Amino acid sequence: MKNLKNNTQLNIPYDPKDADLFVEELKKEPMFKGMNITINNANLFNASRESFKYCKNCKGLESCPNSVKGFNKVYDAESDTLIARECKYKKLASQKEHDSRLFKTLFMPETILNDTLDNYETNTLERQKALKLVTKFITEFNDSKKGVYLTGPFGVGKTYLLAATANELSRRGVNVILAYFPDLVREIKNNMTNGDKLEEILNTLKTIDVLMLDDLGSENLSSWLRDEIIGPVINYRYEAGKPICISSNLSAKELLEHFSQTNDGNDTVKGNRLMKRIKALCGAVTLNEDSQF
Repeated sequence: MKNLKNNTQLNIPYDPKDADLFVEELKKEPMFKGMNITINNANLFNASRESFKYCKNCKGLESCPNSVKGFNKVYDAESDTLIARECKYKKLASQKEHDSRLFKTLFMPETILNDTLDNYETNTLERQKALKLVTKFITEFNDSKKGVYLTGPFGVGKTYLLAATANELSRRGVNVILAYFPDLVREIKNNMTNGDKLEEILNTLKTIDVLMLDDLGSENLSSWLRDEIIGPVINYRYEAGKPICISSNLSAKELLEHFSQTNDGNDTVKGNRLMKRIKALCGAVTLNEDSQF
């Protein structure tokens, strides 16, 4: 709350009788019940009444006519002045701004900041399982660090569900990064010769409370990317007990093949090692058919 100077000089009539009537009128307002209203502070109470009158039918911050947008004027007896108090729309905007600082997106459209679990469609058994899985992850976040692995074809809602989960976590004070993985790979490759920047990116991916990778497995995989980037990030998070959430068009078996066969050759040992870490970090749901993870 903020203190406001009394810059509003309303026209209280000079005739004492009219002034007394003005004070009595203010005293009849339900919002001022039991408050000490006098000729000396009547202007302040009237300014507060006018402020709330504007708010009564307000549709949002954009249409707010108050001098301090998003704040009601409330009389404070202790300081004998007006205090600016946030209205519900300002509180929602402030909360959304706070949440957005906790939820960072990389190479994703800003519209995902509005995705919610309430709007997630559960018209199939697989979608119901997916919602149950992420809800369990959210509610048990402080006790269990097992993330989620969502697999299925394009268009079944994997990205939406990750975004909705990230939004809910950020509202609970959890720092989250949701990254579109193919573009993240390109960003990493663009900074291969910039050691400081590359180290900054990797440290962020390793240490953020929750890391979400969207469309893992669609990148052009090299042994360098697997062994120097993906592997160390996944291993760090495994050792630190930091969850990871993944969406992929590939099943667990297909992702194992993807990690084993790079454009530099075949290495099933390293592919298996990486998948074991991912399985330890994630529960799985297939959004088009049942399968084992």
